[in-house]
Amino acid sequence: MFNAQSPQFYQIRLAGHLDRSWFSRFDNMVITYREPDGGETELSGFVADQSALHGLLIKIRDLNLTLIAVQHISEAVLDAWLAQQDAAKATLILQLCSRKKSP
Repeated sequence: MFNAQSPQFYQIRLAGHLDRSWFSRFDNMVITYREPDGGETELSGFVADQSALHGLLIKIRDLNLTLIAVQHISEAVLDAWLAQQDAAKATLILQLCSRKKSP
């Protein structure tokens, strides 16, 4: 069951290819490029709760970035979703997951 008050995994797609200088604005998110020609940037990672998700979306708006999609990846399908990802990206996400779950 979805719990809005516990960390949830999200994939957020943005238009364009964000330069590495933007990365510090999205700490705790894995940032990858969906299309090598600069078509889309993808942010993936755990978001603490609904308030943090809204804060992240406000930050995207305030930075005048074009939001393409926000997808919640449930814990039940996270392993299958990770298996479909690039190995380096999956490793980064798994490291992020272990940090979020440790006390």
